[in-house]
Amino acid sequence: MLSRLTKLLIAVATTAALITAPAQAQHVCTGAPGHVQSPVEIDRSQNCGSATPAITISYGFADGTMRFRDKNLNGSVDNHDDVSFVPDQLSDPHIMYGTTKYKLTEVHYHFDAEHKFQGQAQAPAEAHFVHASASGSTVVLGVLIDGVSVPASDAHDHPLAGVPTTLGDSWSIGSVNLAGMLPANKASFRYSGSLTSSPYTPVHWVVFNDHVEATDSTITQVKAPFGAAGNNRDRQNVAPRIYPGNP
Repeated sequence: MLSRLTKLLIAVATTAALITAPAQAQHVCTGAPGHVQSPVEIDRSQNCGSATPAITISYGFADGTMRFRDKNLNGSVDNHDDVSFVPDQLSDPHIMYGTTKYKLTEVHYHFDAEHKFQGQAQAPAEAHFVHASASGSTVVLGVLIDGVSVPASDAHDHPLAGVPTTLGDSWSIGSVNLAGMLPANKASFRYSGSLTSSPYTPVHWVVFNDHVEATDSTITQVKAPFGAAGNNRDRQNVAPRIYPGNP
Protein backbone atom coordinates (compact mmCIF):
# COMPACT_ATOMS: atom_id res chain seq x y z
CA MET A 1 0.00 0.00 0.00
CA LEU A 2 1.27 3.48 -0.84
CA SER A 3 1.49 5.90 2.04
CA ARG A 4 -0.56 9.11 1.98
CA LEU A 5 2.66 11.14 1.60
CA THR A 6 3.82 9.05 -1.39
CA LYS A 7 0.45 9.51 -3.11
CA LEU A 8 0.64 13.26 -2.53
CA LEU A 9 4.15 13.47 -4.04
CA ILE A 10 3.02 11.50 -7.12
CA ALA A 11 0.04 13.83 -7.56
CA VAL A 12 2.23 16.93 -7.31
CA ALA A 13 4.73 15.52 -9.84
CA THR A 14 1.94 14.61 -12.27
CA THR A 15 0.39 18.07 -11.99
CA ALA A 16 3.78 19.71 -12.63
CA ALA A 17 4.30 17.57 -15.73
CA LEU A 18 0.90 18.53 -17.08
CA ILE A 19 1.65 22.21 -16.56
CA THR A 20 5.09 22.19 -18.20
CA ALA A 21 4.31 19.90 -21.16
CA PRO A 22 2.53 22.51 -23.33
CA ALA A 23 5.53 24.85 -23.10
CA GLN A 24 7.74 22.09 -24.52
CA ALA A 25 5.35 21.08 -27.30
CA GLN A 26 6.39 21.73 -30.90
CA HIS A 27 4.23 23.80 -33.24
CA VAL A 28 2.23 21.53 -35.54
CA CYS A 29 2.65 22.62 -39.15
CA THR A 30 -0.47 22.57 -41.31
CA GLY A 31 1.22 22.93 -44.69
CA ALA A 32 1.77 20.29 -47.35
CA PRO A 33 4.55 17.78 -46.56
CA GLY A 34 7.64 17.40 -48.72
CA HIS A 35 8.37 19.25 -51.95
CA VAL A 36 5.57 21.13 -53.67
CA GLN A 37 5.33 22.84 -57.03
CA SER A 38 6.48 26.46 -57.13
CA PRO A 39 5.79 29.36 -57.04
CA VAL A 40 3.39 29.71 -54.12
CA GLU A 41 1.66 32.31 -52.02
CA ILE A 42 3.34 32.41 -48.62
CA ASP A 43 1.21 32.72 -45.51
CA ARG A 44 3.56 34.02 -42.83
CA SER A 45 1.24 32.79 -40.06
CA GLN A 46 1.53 29.13 -41.11
CA ASN A 47 5.05 28.08 -40.26
CA CYS A 48 6.88 25.08 -38.88
CA GLY A 49 9.30 26.70 -36.47
CA SER A 50 12.87 27.82 -37.02
CA ALA A 51 14.70 26.97 -40.24
CA THR A 52 17.75 24.73 -40.34
CA PRO A 53 20.45 24.44 -41.47
CA ALA A 54 22.00 27.89 -41.21
CA ILE A 55 22.79 29.76 -44.44
CA THR A 56 25.82 32.00 -44.92
CA ILE A 57 25.87 34.23 -48.02
CA SER A 58 29.24 35.14 -49.55
CA TYR A 59 28.57 37.73 -52.26
CA GLY A 60 30.50 40.75 -53.49
CA PHE A 61 30.95 42.32 -56.91
CA ALA A 62 31.25 40.02 -59.91
CA ASP A 63 31.89 40.27 -63.64
CA GLY A 64 30.01 37.99 -65.96
CA THR A 65 27.61 37.62 -68.87
CA MET A 66 24.07 38.85 -69.37
CA ARG A 67 21.86 36.81 -71.67
CA PHE A 68 18.39 36.97 -73.14
CA ARG A 69 17.91 33.22 -72.89
CA ASP A 70 15.85 31.10 -75.24
CA LYS A 71 15.27 28.23 -72.81
CA ASN A 72 13.08 26.23 -75.18
CA LEU A 73 15.38 26.89 -78.15
CA ASN A 74 12.31 27.52 -80.29
CA GLY A 75 13.28 30.97 -81.55
CA SER A 76 10.25 32.73 -80.10
CA VAL A 77 9.77 34.50 -76.78
CA ASP A 78 7.57 32.66 -74.28
CA ASN A 79 7.08 32.54 -70.53
CA HIS A 80 9.88 29.97 -70.08
CA ASP A 81 12.52 32.41 -71.39
CA ASP A 82 14.29 34.88 -69.15
CA VAL A 83 16.91 37.57 -68.76
CA SER A 84 19.79 36.34 -66.61
CA PHE A 85 23.22 37.18 -65.27
CA VAL A 86 25.87 34.42 -65.21
CA PRO A 87 28.76 35.37 -62.91
CA ASP A 88 32.31 34.31 -63.59
CA GLN A 89 33.68 32.13 -60.82
CA LEU A 90 36.82 34.19 -60.08
CA SER A 91 34.97 36.06 -57.34
CA ASP A 92 33.50 32.75 -56.09
CA PRO A 93 29.96 33.90 -55.23
CA HIS A 94 28.38 31.18 -53.11
CA ILE A 95 26.35 30.28 -50.06
CA MET A 96 26.97 27.75 -47.33
CA TYR A 97 23.84 25.72 -46.63
CA GLY A 98 24.85 24.13 -43.38
CA THR A 99 28.27 22.63 -44.16
CA THR A 100 27.62 22.30 -47.91
CA LYS A 101 28.86 24.86 -50.42
CA TYR A 102 26.48 25.96 -53.17
CA LYS A 103 27.95 28.03 -56.02
CA LEU A 104 25.89 30.81 -57.56
CA THR A 105 25.29 29.73 -61.17
CA GLU A 106 22.94 32.50 -62.33
CA VAL A 107 20.55 35.28 -61.37
CA HIS A 108 17.46 35.37 -63.58
CA TYR A 109 14.38 37.58 -63.60
CA HIS A 110 10.64 37.07 -63.82
CA PHE A 111 8.05 39.70 -64.69
CA ASP A 112 5.72 39.93 -62.78
CA ALA A 113 6.93 38.34 -59.53
CA GLU A 114 6.16 34.66 -59.09
CA HIS A 115 6.04 34.40 -55.30
CA LYS A 116 3.65 36.50 -53.26
CA PHE A 117 3.03 37.07 -49.57
CA GLN A 118 -0.56 36.71 -48.45
CA GLY A 119 -2.14 40.13 -47.94
CA GLN A 120 0.35 41.94 -50.19
CA ALA A 121 0.08 42.99 -53.82
CA GLN A 122 2.06 41.08 -56.43
CA ALA A 123 5.46 42.73 -57.02
CA PRO A 124 6.32 43.69 -60.63
CA ALA A 125 9.51 41.60 -60.71
CA GLU A 126 11.40 38.85 -58.92
CA ALA A 127 15.04 37.79 -59.06
CA HIS A 128 16.05 34.16 -58.53
CA PHE A 129 19.60 33.46 -57.32
CA VAL A 130 20.22 29.84 -58.34
CA HIS A 131 22.90 27.85 -56.48
CA ALA A 132 24.16 24.34 -57.13
CA SER A 133 26.16 21.99 -54.91
CA ALA A 134 28.82 19.56 -56.12
CA SER A 135 26.27 16.76 -55.70
CA GLY A 136 23.73 18.52 -57.91
CA SER A 137 21.17 19.75 -55.37
CA THR A 138 19.83 23.29 -55.72
CA VAL A 139 19.07 26.23 -53.41
CA VAL A 140 17.32 29.30 -54.83
CA LEU A 141 17.11 32.70 -53.12
CA GLY A 142 13.99 34.61 -54.18
CA VAL A 143 14.00 38.43 -54.05
CA LEU A 144 10.83 40.42 -54.77
CA ILE A 145 11.45 43.71 -56.58
CA ASP A 146 9.29 46.84 -56.36
CA GLY A 147 9.31 49.47 -59.08
CA VAL A 148 10.02 53.05 -58.00
CA SER A 149 10.93 56.26 -59.81
CA VAL A 150 14.26 56.63 -57.97
CA PRO A 151 15.53 53.42 -56.31
CA ALA A 152 17.76 53.54 -53.27
CA SER A 153 20.30 51.35 -55.14
CA ASP A 154 21.09 50.64 -58.79
CA ALA A 155 22.18 47.05 -58.03
CA HIS A 156 19.41 45.59 -60.22
CA ASP A 157 19.24 48.47 -62.70
CA HIS A 158 22.90 48.03 -63.63
CA PRO A 159 22.67 44.50 -65.10
CA LEU A 160 19.24 45.16 -66.62
CA ALA A 161 20.03 48.53 -68.19
CA GLY A 162 21.18 47.29 -71.61
CA VAL A 163 18.86 44.36 -72.24
CA PRO A 164 18.21 43.98 -76.01
CA THR A 165 15.10 42.59 -77.64
CA THR A 166 16.82 39.88 -79.72
CA LEU A 167 16.25 36.47 -78.16
CA GLY A 168 19.47 34.50 -77.71
CA ASP A 169 21.76 37.54 -77.38
CA SER A 170 24.44 37.70 -74.69
CA TRP A 171 26.96 40.34 -73.70
CA SER A 172 29.69 40.91 -71.10
CA ILE A 173 29.11 43.06 -68.02
CA GLY A 174 31.36 44.09 -65.16
CA SER A 175 31.02 44.99 -61.48
CA VAL A 176 27.59 43.56 -60.76
CA ASN A 177 26.82 44.19 -57.10
CA LEU A 178 25.46 40.82 -56.03
CA ALA A 179 25.40 41.72 -52.34
CA GLY A 180 23.45 44.90 -53.12
CA MET A 181 20.79 42.89 -54.94
CA LEU A 182 19.63 41.37 -51.65
CA PRO A 183 17.59 43.19 -48.99
CA ALA A 184 19.54 44.56 -46.02
CA ASN A 185 17.34 42.59 -43.65
CA LYS A 186 17.93 38.93 -44.44
CA ALA A 187 14.80 37.61 -42.69
CA SER A 188 13.29 34.96 -44.95
CA PHE A 189 10.88 32.08 -45.34
CA ARG A 190 11.99 28.67 -46.58
CA TYR A 191 10.11 25.81 -48.11
CA SER A 192 10.76 22.73 -50.25
CA GLY A 193 9.56 23.49 -53.77
CA SER A 194 10.51 23.21 -57.43
CA LEU A 195 12.00 25.18 -60.27
CA THR A 196 9.32 27.39 -61.82
CA SER A 197 10.09 26.32 -65.40
CA SER A 198 10.69 22.95 -67.02
CA PRO A 199 11.87 20.44 -65.80
CA TYR A 200 10.37 21.63 -62.45
CA THR A 201 12.93 19.69 -60.42
CA PRO A 202 12.93 19.89 -56.59
CA VAL A 203 14.81 22.78 -54.99
CA HIS A 204 15.17 24.41 -51.57
CA TRP A 205 13.58 27.90 -51.62
CA VAL A 206 14.63 30.88 -49.48
CA VAL A 207 12.26 33.81 -50.14
CA PHE A 208 13.25 37.07 -48.47
CA ASN A 209 10.60 38.84 -46.44
CA ASP A 210 11.70 42.36 -47.49
CA HIS A 211 11.54 43.66 -51.05
CA VAL A 212 14.26 45.54 -52.97
CA GLU A 213 13.83 48.21 -55.66
CA ALA A 214 14.50 48.88 -59.33
CA THR A 215 13.52 51.75 -61.60
CA ASP A 216 10.00 51.55 -63.02
CA SER A 217 11.23 52.29 -66.54
CA THR A 218 13.87 49.53 -66.36
CA ILE A 219 11.31 46.94 -65.30
CA THR A 220 8.95 48.05 -68.08
CA GLN A 221 11.72 47.88 -70.69
CA VAL A 222 12.93 44.40 -69.73
CA LYS A 223 9.42 42.99 -69.44
CA ALA A 224 8.31 44.35 -72.83
CA PRO A 225 9.57 41.47 -75.03
CA PHE A 226 7.52 39.01 -72.95
CA GLY A 227 4.28 40.93 -73.50
CA ALA A 228 1.67 41.87 -70.94
CA ALA A 229 1.59 38.35 -69.46
CA GLY A 230 5.30 38.44 -68.62
CA ASN A 231 7.43 35.35 -68.11
CA ASN A 232 6.14 34.03 -64.81
CA ARG A 233 4.52 30.75 -63.86
CA ASP A 234 1.13 30.91 -62.16
CA ARG A 235 1.20 30.37 -58.43
CA GLN A 236 0.39 26.80 -57.52
CA ASN A 237 -2.61 25.97 -55.37
CA VAL A 238 -0.70 24.54 -52.40
CA ALA A 239 0.12 25.67 -48.88
CA PRO A 240 3.72 24.59 -48.31
CA ARG A 241 5.37 24.01 -44.98
CA ILE A 242 7.37 27.18 -44.46
CA TYR A 243 10.20 27.87 -42.05
CA PRO A 244 11.16 31.39 -41.00
CA GLY A 245 14.91 31.92 -40.97
CA ASN A 246 17.72 34.44 -41.09
CA PRO A 247 18.34 34.36 -43.95
